[in-house]
Amino acid sequence: MNVAEGDDPETFTDSRPSFLVELGRVGTKELWALQMGARPGSDYILLARPAGKGAIERFEVLQRRCPKARMGGPSLDILMTGYCSLNTQGEMLGLAHRMAKLPPLGVMTFEPASP
Repeated sequence: MNVAEGDDPETFTDSRPSFLVELGRVGTKELWALQMGARPGSDYILLARPAGKGAIERFEVLQRRCPKARMGGPSLDILMTGYCSLNTQGEMLGLAHRMAKLPPLGVMTFEPASP
């Protein structure tokens, strides 16, 4: 799938190849990551959904809080270039477990493709 980000669908221009990656479970939830990009250094959005079979129709979008010890990136004059650096899938799963305990940021739903 290709994913574009923004506040208004009318302004979406650039999209990147993206993949849904199942990370594991916590309680009755499946934890997933939406990987945007296809190489190390990709961006990720952490997601959760009730465990179950069948087509995925929606996800909860999890919080984006990064452990302070994992913040990286230099500042360029007045521009902050910080990012959350996770080096292993285990670290990402641990972060997803913690974020799944917090209220979600929102909901992502899938809509059928237009004919």
